[in-house]
Amino acid sequence: MKTYDSRIVITAADETSIRYTSNGTPLENTREGNPLRNERFSHSNYRVLSFPPEVGKTWTFNDAWVGLDRRYRGTQKGNVAVVAYEKVQVPAGEFEAFKVQWTAD
Repeated sequence: MKTYDSRIVITAADETSIRYTSNGTPLENTREGNPLRNERFSHSNYRVLSFPPEVGKTWTFNDAWVGLDRRYRGTQKGNVAVVAYEKVQVPAGEFEAFKVQWTAD
């Protein structure tokens, strides 16, 4: 079994975002958990999570992203839907979870 140790330190939080480091790398998410800045990209509106979740809920997002090395940039439109609430089996046990599907244009 492969294991991974990570040290996550919350460095700041406000009404719109949570800033933290993961093994020293600065990262930032919205309060809902959507990435604003991850290890490779900066995002304008990458929104695959929307709370509260409920089966049948749908939304669309338009994201402009930039590679942190500035060599890559682009846009994507995402269509997201909460399609089920079901039991899932994972190594830690069985849990009930929302199933979210999204497609990018």
